[in-house]
Amino acid sequence: MNRVGENSGKPRRPRRRGVLPLALALGCAGGGGAGGAGGGAVDGFAAFDRDGDGSITRLEYLQTSADAFARLDANRDGWLAGAELERFPPEVRARIDADRDGALSRDEFLGSALDSFLRCDPDRDDRVTRAEAQACGP
Repeated sequence: MNRVGENSGKPRRPRRRGVLPLALALGCAGGGGAGGAGGGAVDGFAAFDRDGDGSITRLEYLQTSADAFARLDANRDGWLAGAELERFPPEVRARIDADRDGALSRDEFLGSALDSFLRCDPDRDDRVTRAEAQACGP
């Protein structure tokens, strides 16, 4: 099985606009959706910065995103559907639902997270600083 972030040899699908700033704003890395309007891209930054060094590595972001998926997947079926998706605005759901089936698989969720991380890491050093997260925008 291909680990998140590895190149499987398959052609990459076009990047979707990011979820990184959205995930930070929603606070989905934290316990209960502490983020929200007005906070910008750094709300929840510390929850993704697991080692507290002031930047989010690709691994930290993907691990935290996987944890968020597990919390959001209330029935533990490996999919976000129905009420589980209500946390995300419709335009976000449409953007990250790669196969357009109205549900998000773990792979879709984490694939979108990886795309977002890469979009927010312009210098490709596998780290997103607070300044890069702010510049990345929603």
